[in-house]
Amino acid sequence: MLCLTLELCGKDAAHTPHFPARFYDSLVKEIIGAALQIHEAVFLANEDREIGYAERRRLKARAEAKCVHLNHLIRVSSERGWISEKQCERWQGIVTSLRWMIFNWQKVK
Repeated sequence: MLCLTLELCGKDAAHTPHFPARFYDSLVKEIIGAALQIHEAVFLANEDREIGYAERRRLKARAEAKCVHLNHLIRVSSERGWISEKQCERWQGIVTSLRWMIFNWQKVK
């Protein structure tokens, strides 16, 4: 998910969508930031053995909330025409799958 986010938000590649310059500093940085926060929360919740159960649940809940936020930003980008419908569906599918994995992970642990 993080790799796809960075790929679709890149400025240089010819195959990536082109976000307007005035939105690049706000919307695209927020999209990349949300993807990084999801990655960080999932990593910390999974790898850090020192944290307690409550902290782990808080990190997982934060990652789930960021998935919802990222899906919203992706949908807005698609509605504005900055990414194609195909890119939107692929990207949202990956984020939604990740969210369900996190949700199921909470139920198991």
